[in-house]
Amino acid sequence: MHNRTDNTGSMWDDRGHHAASACRIKAMLFTIAALVVAVGAVMFYKALAAGRVDPADLGWMSEQWLAEHRASHRS
Repeated sequence: MHNRTDNTGSMWDDRGHHAASACRIKAMLFTIAALVVAVGAVMFYKALAAGRVDPADLGWMSEQWLAEHRASHRS
């Protein structure tokens, strides 16, 4: 039970400012959620982009390697 009558509480005692504290917590959680979504979107995009290989842009390689590559990457 809290029986204080003075107004000089510690800086951690935010019972009088509960709404402001809750607003800061919601803003922090929203920011963290937005960052998680952004990182997930970038990872998903990179995974999709890594799967797309342009056969015309593979550069110089032996015909045997090219045939094996095409055979193993059929869609």
